[in-house]
Amino acid sequence: MADRLMHRNLQSNPSASYLFVEEGPRYVGKRLYLTKIKEEKDSDLVNQLRRKGSCPVDESYKQGQRFVVYLR
Repeated sequence: MADRLMHRNLQSNPSASYLFVEEGPRYVGKRLYLTKIKEEKDSDLVNQLRRKGSCPVDESYKQGQRFVVYLR
């Protein structure tokens, strides 16, 4: 997770929700209610877990601080 709005929101409120939607002829999905339990700034771990090519082209986004956030 980059140090952007979503990360700052989790700093002030550790609750989050995630909507998982399956593709198909009709709506099928689940809403997950999550709570932040910890975070790490370990850049080696971030680089290991990050998907290649998932970052936007914006160079400031690529150069900024990254976090591994654990949710339950």
